[in-house]
Amino acid sequence: MGSTVKAICKCGYEKESSVGGGMLNYRTVQYFPCYCTNCKDLVEGNLKAEPLVCPDCNSRKVIPYNNKKLIGKKGKNEIVQSFDNILTDGYYRCPSCDSFNLQFKIGAILWD
Repeated sequence: MGSTVKAICKCGYEKESSVGGGMLNYRTVQYFPCYCTNCKDLVEGNLKAEPLVCPDCNSRKVIPYNNKKLIGKKGKNEIVQSFDNILTDGYYRCPSCDSFNLQFKIGAILWD
């Protein structure tokens, strides 16, 4: 089952991203918010793709947002989970202002 999350930062940055996969494609598709160091933006990466690439620029310089490099402060509450990949209510690196003030909120869409 898939869902969406909304990334929001104090600087005004906002972006929505899909998480997970559907009933028919969960073996090959697992969307998760990632940071593309080439685009310098939050992108929707497919963690089951080999190699993991940016859907916008095809760069391999993509880091999932559950990577310790992108977590400023881990939260106590889980916002979303897809298999072993979890986003909490903590603080993450913002692709816009480069501070650790980005937070993930539950999105508006659930899909299967």
